Amino acid sequence: MLSGNDIVSYYFGIMLEQAGVIDSTTQLEINIILNAWCLVSSIIGTMMSDKLGRKTLAAISTGLLTVFIFIVGGLTKVYGNSISQAGVYVTVASIFLFQGAYSFGWTPLTLLYPPEVLNYSIRSVGMAWYTFWVNGVGLMVTFSFPSALEAIGWKTYMINGAWDVLELVVVLVTWVETRGRTLEENDENLDVPQNVFIDAATKSKYVGRAIFITGGNRGFGKVIATSFARAGASFIGLGAPDGFGNVKQEFEAAARNAVRDDVPTVLLHHLDITDSDSGEQAAEQESKGFGKLYVLINNAGFMTPALSVVESDGCFWWRTSDVNLKGVHLVTRSFVPLMMKTGARLKIMVNIISVASHNLRVNESAYGTSKWAVLKLTEFLLVELAHDGLLAY
Repeated sequence: MLSGNDIVSYYFGIMLEQAGVIDSTTQLEINIILNAWCLVSSIIGTMMSDKLGRKTLAAISTGLLTVFIFIVGGLTKVYGNSISQAGVYVTVASIFLFQGAYSFGWTPLTLLYPPEVLNYSIRSVGMAWYTFWVNGVGLMVTFSFPSALEAIGWKTYMINGAWDVLELVVVLVTWVETRGRTLEENDENLDVPQNVFIDAATKSKYVGRAIFITGGNRGFGKVIATSFARAGASFIGLGAPDGFGNVKQEFEAAARNAVRDDVPTVLLHHLDITDSDSGEQAAEQESKGFGKLYVLINNAGFMTPALSVVESDGCFWWRTSDVNLKGVHLVTRSFVPLMMKTGARLKIMVNIISVASHNLRVNESAYGTSKWAVLKLTEFLLVELAHDGLLAY
């Protein structure tokens, strides 16, 4: 907004009058051609952003527009009140070159570059502030430049050109090249820990801690368990009704890759969360193997085929509640006593639910109802066991 493009965007008519173009029809024709020229320039710049690189593109664009805005200022001073047709044409051509230079680089980069240099954890907030400041500066320019053009005329372009020199220096000195890199790789390039709020490798709080996860042999549960292994958890227990494959070796490898001194001790339990005896046996084995439990994650879930309430199979419908609600209830009853024996001041329970617990999804009554019930159950657990140091969410 401060590069000078706002002058052309909003006060092109004044610029043309200062350049000696007085006829309104001629101004309209020039304006239409200018917009077409800017469109072509921005398309070319967008296509070149990956070939040249963001920093190079910004430097070329800023360097050229700086030169052209100085030329516009000089020509306006010399030919602004002149009847020289050649002088008028050269001034208008310089305006075209300036706006083309801006469109070539800054039009694509204003949308492309900011998200690439904002880390995951601050990207949404950063883009909000970026948009706020861009619009704020645009508002300032819109109201201040008419007075400047009226008061000092061609000198406005010279002042703006001096500012553009500073912009070029900032680009050359501070910008980081992001071409050909993913957003995560850009984080590394900016020397920012990747996904600092969710990357388990940056956390070391779980050394010596014991974790238990239902349904941890695949999918989301397995990913959670792997994260705890990378975070240094010393004991990881998994409960599932079917095979575990090579999860133990995978957790050990994850810990080594995170440069942990010790690999976790892993216990694998054949667990039917809908059966109270199975839950009690798993909890007993955890107590004998680990003697403590800091984190309980009720991850296992079940979903029926998408059918309306009337069309649904009664057995499948209630099977969903058995796994998603009854299972959470039984596992909680079996493992919370072990958590209470743990000396830690704070114990954590995570019950995996779904956005379906809040939204009304047609033909998913069984799943949505069961997840909503788990949400309410979690609220009761949080209130009832808060005084014992249990944080449930």
